[in-house]
Amino acid sequence: MTNGAMTTTQGKVATIRDLLEKSKQQIAMALPKHCTPDRLARMFMTTVQRTPKLLDCEPKSLLGAFIQASQLGLEPDGILGHAYFIPYGKVCQLIPGYKGLIDLSRRSGELSTIDVRIVHEKDDFAFHYGLDPDLHHTPSHDEPGEMIAAYAVARLRDSGVQFEVMWKREIDKIRDGSKASKNGPWVTYYEEMAKKTVLRRLCKLLPTSVELQKAVALDEMEAANIDQKMDTVVDFQANAKQMTTLDALAEDIDNQQEPNSEPTPEPLDSTKLSMEECQLLDEYYAAFKAAETINAVKQLGNTAMSSEGFSDVGREKVKAACDSRIEAIRGKRGAGSNER
Repeated sequence: MTNGAMTTTQGKVATIRDLLEKSKQQIAMALPKHCTPDRLARMFMTTVQRTPKLLDCEPKSLLGAFIQASQLGLEPDGILGHAYFIPYGKVCQLIPGYKGLIDLSRRSGELSTIDVRIVHEKDDFAFHYGLDPDLHHTPSHDEPGEMIAAYAVARLRDSGVQFEVMWKREIDKIRDGSKASKNGPWVTYYEEMAKKTVLRRLCKLLPTSVELQKAVALDEMEAANIDQKMDTVVDFQANAKQMTTLDALAEDIDNQQEPNSEPTPEPLDSTKLSMEECQLLDEYYAAFKAAETINAVKQLGNTAMSSEGFSDVGREKVKAACDSRIEAIRGKRGAGSNER
């Protein structure tokens, strides 16, 4: 590396460190308990040394990807294969690895076992769906030949079994639609990415945690060439008492009603919530707004209230949002509605 290139790299690293230092409070609020801003800085330095092109990304996009990975509990260490950071010009994208999805699946506590396998042309392999689905796979003891398929299978705690199979042509079609089809893990770790692709499809059918849903959504956004907007994970210029999306939605619901048609809950101090909890509230609040029946709202509310991700203050906000949405639906349908 020339002296000029070294100076440029050092300048980019200094910019990131400066942003870390200036936004330490906001970043600390966004990080989970097991990760501190100092640990994030060490993880950042290790990763950019392995992939220097990441320094060409916008600092907020790069740091946002690191924070998002930390919130999910996925570390891009290059050894565990939990996650990868891929630079697309000035934008950094987070790609969960198949081992990361497996780890998140197990955290739900609903699975007994989960596994992903590659099938080669000389393997003894057969499966069928229908009323009595079954899958059989015996790997070849000799030279296995070319890869022809991948499958993921999970056994639930209630002894139920769910599996998904994808042929190589299906996997390649998804790969070809990705901006990372000709670089990154699709080139260096093709079989691992193939496993992740079929596992992602299986995860949609399994009992999941909020973290797994988020990881699958991020992976699908990357596969569909949709910007993950990592630069918005943390508002680096945020005030401590900023209005959360949950508060904004409550205000929006109030504004749509006739005067005095809905009780206004006493506002809660959002500064008592971590950034991670605010983001979780935002996700549930968006779901409340999309729900069109009272039963759907109540079901979402029960799920949210039983979540371990909420503090007592967070649960109060969930209850207020749930009650507001129910009153809004009743107001639209009139007092004579028989829906419960």
